[in-house]
Amino acid sequence: LYSQSAPLEIKEFNKNSKIIIMLRNPIDFLTSLHAQLLYSGNEYEKNFSKALDLELDRKKGINIPQNIDIIQKVYYKEHFCRIPLQVEKYITLFGVKNVVVILFDDFISDTEKCYLKILKLLNVDKKYIPNFLIYNQNKIVKYQFLKTWIKKYHIKLGVLRKKLYNKPIGIISFISDLNSISTKREPIDDS
Repeated sequence: LYSQSAPLEIKEFNKNSKIIIMLRNPIDFLTSLHAQLLYSGNEYEKNFSKALDLELDRKKGINIPQNIDIIQKVYYKEHFCRIPLQVEKYITLFGVKNVVVILFDDFISDTEKCYLKILKLLNVDKKYIPNFLIYNQNKIVKYQFLKTWIKKYHIKLGVLRKKLYNKPIGIISFISDLNSISTKREPIDDS
């Protein structure tokens, strides 16, 4: 949904595409985004509320994270504001019959029902029901200096990997995995 060009590119590739959009509660989405940006090294402010407060300064070029790749990533409120327009764009391009919107809370509370809704959209056999396991849980960084180093030198590490090995080996992913801990996200202040 973040991409402005993706809907048209998908339509150009296959005008009969089926679109599945999963939306999270906006607060959960933004706190998850903040946690992911902390993890990836695109954010330095650990407190979500303070990161939100920095948004106006960041738009003026102040308090920008040192190794950020795309500054708009830390414009948290803009992510939320674009969602309805982005969903509408997919529905307009592909038609309401070819787009299904699933709320993440519904997916968590009744995964099988959402799964069956997707199978119906895709017009495929509904007999197979998989085990619904949780993947990609919230992660935090063990050692910030190592994450900063990887973020700063990831291009050079990729070039080094290509020189050392004929086949792709995810050296950056390997180091990042060793430097990660899965954990529950801290609840945010109601205000």
